[in-house]
Amino acid sequence: MMRRFVWIMLMAGVLGGCDKVKVSDDSVAGLSESQVASLIGQEQVVIIDVRKADAYAAGHLPGAINIFLPNLRAKDERLASAKQIVVYAGGWTDPLGTAGAKSMMAKGYSNVYEFRGGLEVWKSAGHEVVTSVKPTQTRPETEGK
Repeated sequence: MMRRFVWIMLMAGVLGGCDKVKVSDDSVAGLSESQVASLIGQEQVVIIDVRKADAYAAGHLPGAINIFLPNLRAKDERLASAKQIVVYAGGWTDPLGTAGAKSMMAKGYSNVYEFRGGLEVWKSAGHEVVTSVKPTQTRPETEGK
């Protein structure tokens, strides 16, 4: 009986150590639009848009970098000097912002915040949105028409 107990405890310890860090929605600190606006352009603040590249290209916060949610990694060199990390997505109904912040925290990053409402709130407050979509080039035969 004692051997079985020891075996169970040993396995529980081994398997328990294999779990990733669990982060709840409640442990993610949120930032308002005005708080994010005050952080833009500050050194050692990294703003991450966790949406797909085409959504990022169509419009994102100034200075934000794009790391699609499945591509978030521990020890990313782009985040090495970050003292604060702000994660956001498309809007209130977009779950990627919270998921991104939780993923960053589970990977060991600290001082991670979610910009709640993301791009939707940013636009509605009248802030600048940066696009990186190149305009379609005009064809020479249609110019001037």
